[in-house]
Amino acid sequence: MHVNPQVLRIGANVSDDAGQHADTGSQRLGLAGVATGIFGDFDAAHTFHAALGSAKDGHRDVLRAHHHNLTGIAENVRTAATAFTRMDDHNATLLRDIPGRGTGQ
Repeated sequence: MHVNPQVLRIGANVSDDAGQHADTGSQRLGLAGVATGIFGDFDAAHTFHAALGSAKDGHRDVLRAHHHNLTGIAENVRTAATAFTRMDDHNATLLRDIPGRGTGQ
């Protein structure tokens, strides 16, 4: 099996960036408001206003979840890259320490 820890770290950075974009979007949606009465002052307008507000809040919550998932993935990938690097370094040390290795004996 071949693992390139540097490529894993690059992927983690991309995931972090995407998570930050999702967080920015969720914050902006959280601040955005839909003014009462913008669609008129009748029952259907009030119903539509409420539905629009609910949809906006739902999208905000989904973006927050994406932020959490994407930054969590990045953290896990960095942990895996570090583990692979340590394991590879450890195994290389064990191979170097084999008596007679590389001496023709």
